[in-house]
Amino acid sequence: MVLLTQTDVAAMSDRAPEQAVFCDFDGTITTEDTFIRVLEAFAPEAWAAVYEDLFAFRISLRQSIRQVMATIPCDRLPEMQALVATYPVRPGFVELLDELEARSIPFYVVSGGLRCLVEAVLHPWRSRLAGLYAAEVDTSGPTIQVYSHFESDQELVAKVQVLDKVGASQTIAIGDSITDVNLGMAADLVFARPHLADYLRDRNKASIPWDTFHDVRQELQRHWSN
Repeated sequence: MVLLTQTDVAAMSDRAPEQAVFCDFDGTITTEDTFIRVLEAFAPEAWAAVYEDLFAFRISLRQSIRQVMATIPCDRLPEMQALVATYPVRPGFVELLDELEARSIPFYVVSGGLRCLVEAVLHPWRSRLAGLYAAEVDTSGPTIQVYSHFESDQELVAKVQVLDKVGASQTIAIGDSITDVNLGMAADLVFARPHLADYLRDRNKASIPWDTFHDVRQELQRHWSN
């Protein structure tokens, strides 16, 4: 069992922040959907078998990710981390962290992917995150098994559970796709890239479009000045 880090535990202290930002990782912080690229590279047949059903909401995130990951031998994990580490973060990420730190607003990364893959990219900024929540890996068997401290019937990483646990008075979500739908529906203010924006629009939820984190920072500055 992988325990929460001290940073994660501190993020869930009794003193809830006034505002907090909850940001997806794959395709949001990174310019590519790195987790999908990993699945395409290391489990192409298993991923192809669930892809259409997943994005049509005919199979759950929890079931599909477990099913695909279980086809990948554990000894491939270092290769997966090395691949993910080649993908850059989206422009403006560091500047957004700077802005939030200056305003004492915590920034949480909530990913539907694997913690070890997220950390392969974010390790230079790990100490600046109020928390990092993602799926954990169990490599005790021949293939990769995944689990989470925040599972639901449908999601391997139920991001709304993290949002609720932090308990901020105002919540800001940043995301791009299917793993962020429930988070987007629950947040007070949502920054959504095209796929997520479409899902939210279908559910009558407003969102703010964005391309880089410079856009997010500038929009937040306008929001805070009102």
